[in-house]
Amino acid sequence: FRISERRPVLIAASTLGGEEAPVFRAFRRIQQRTSDALLIVAPRHPERFAEVEQLARRMGFTVARRSDLPIDAEPRAEVVVLDTIGELARLYQVATTVFVGGSLVPAGGHNILEPAAFGRAIVFGPHMENFEEIAKLFVERDAACQVKSAPALEEVLVALLTDPVRRASLG
Repeated sequence: FRISERRPVLIAASTLGGEEAPVFRAFRRIQQRTSDALLIVAPRHPERFAEVEQLARRMGFTVARRSDLPIDAEPRAEVVVLDTIGELARLYQVATTVFVGGSLVPAGGHNILEPAAFGRAIVFGPHMENFEEIAKLFVERDAACQVKSAPALEEVLVALLTDPVRRASLG
C-alpha cells in the first residue's frame, strides 16, 4: 500500500457477519467530512471475502480486493477488502482508527494488542469476553473506546476520524 500520510484510513479488522454494515454506514458519514478517506475491511474468515465485497458494492462503494491492487500504487477504491492472509498486523501502521471485530456480535472479540503496538485509536464492541482483562484495562486507561451497539459504533468512528486530538490521546 502506498497511502498518503494525510489520507484518513479506517481499518475494520477481523470482522464477522453483522459487523460490516455498521462500519460501512459510519464510513459513508466519514466520507461526507473527508472525501478521500479509505476503508480497509479484513473479514475474519476467507470464505466471507466475496460476501463482504458484494455488501460494500450494494451499499454504493467502489471496491477493490487487496489481491487485485497494483503494486506500489495508492488504492483508488473507497473500500479495500483485505483478501490476503498475514498482512493485517502490518497494515495497522497506516491506520488512522481501527475497529477490532468479533466484538459487536457475541463472538468474544479479537486481540487489540496489535493495533495498540502502533499507537492507533482502537474501538471495539461489547463482546470482548476472550480478551476481557486487556479490554477493561485499555478502557480504564482511556486507551480504547468500547461501544455497546452498532449505532454507537457509527458515532464513535465518525468522531474519531474527524478528531486528531482524541485519536492521539487514545493512541
